Amino acid sequence: MSGVTIVPITSRREISQFIQVPYNLYQGDPNWVPILEMEQRSWFKKSHEFYSHGAAQGFVALNSNGRPMGRIMAIYEQLRAENHGGKLGGIGFFEAPDDPVIVSALFEAAEDWLRKRNLTHCRGPISLTENDQYWGLLVHNFSQPYLGMNYNPPFYERLWLERGYTCAKEMYCYQLPLNGDVPQRLLPVAERLKRQGHVTVRTIDMKNIRRDAEFLRQIINKGFIGVDDHIEVPPEMIDSMVKQLKPVIDPDFVIIGFYDGEPASFVLALPDWHLAFKYVNGKSDLISLIKLILYRKKINRLRVSVFGTVPEHRNKGLEAAIFAHGYQLALKKGIVAAEAAWTARDNRLMRAGIEAAGGVHYKTYNWYEREL
Repeated sequence: MSGVTIVPITSRREISQFIQVPYNLYQGDPNWVPILEMEQRSWFKKSHEFYSHGAAQGFVALNSNGRPMGRIMAIYEQLRAENHGGKLGGIGFFEAPDDPVIVSALFEAAEDWLRKRNLTHCRGPISLTENDQYWGLLVHNFSQPYLGMNYNPPFYERLWLERGYTCAKEMYCYQLPLNGDVPQRLLPVAERLKRQGHVTVRTIDMKNIRRDAEFLRQIINKGFIGVDDHIEVPPEMIDSMVKQLKPVIDPDFVIIGFYDGEPASFVLALPDWHLAFKYVNGKSDLISLIKLILYRKKINRLRVSVFGTVPEHRNKGLEAAIFAHGYQLALKKGIVAAEAAWTARDNRLMRAGIEAAGGVHYKTYNWYEREL
């Protein structure tokens, strides 16, 4: 390991080095968009929601000149570990050159941290949030990612496999057509439901956002039972959900479906802030934040981040009604592209619904796992 030093993140200086790594590795890559520095610094603050039920340790690899050339984070999430017999840890935010010395040293540091907590299995790439942000390794179609989606060079897959990891889950991303018309398959279903009167669809009410966030929480907890790596959202996380949603959502694209007045289905689509982030180069100073606010109206892509239906109301057309409503709003607001991300390859029911709405599989992300 000559010439490489692995440093655990314990100070502001080391956090800055951790943040600097991808800038050193992706320089000149037009598809890479830096995550906001403000967000990355929040990963190390004990006030972050994650640390109320988990622990993490970041590491940075420095070359002989002290230049940050690699990074990784070991992650222990108590509830997720309990779902897997209390023995599952994770790794995320991995970045490194195609250098076996640096790669091996980073993985060993993170895996050793997990072993010391008596964890026997490791999964990655994961993050400090639920699995809608910065999860998975991109293995197919290395175009510019949408908001919250990882980007990495193709050789990363080989690095994980050479380390002894095997693919535990394949996740599909779908490109949704926005060519001027609502997909014809959706309209008859939406019209029939409207006539029957059981189903109502509306956008989130920002004046009552806490109430509507509670509806989303209920649907998530009922609709995602049995989904791999899903963690139940407790009532005390409502305020955190509201805090996270308010700055980034367009209320027109948080759509809730009700069956006989009961919350039954929803879709959360976020403006693709990556289109704005690339103009501030990850900076979070006052001028950069003003630029983001000014650019917001120019964002013309959406990422369908989360969508789900409670089991007792599946196969009743709720998803079609919600997507038809969303399509109509998107076309009115000049949205030209949308991504539905992400759906497990083995979730045939969800994939069928997206494909019925015209979605085309165009990207794949993998989760990997190994015994420690």
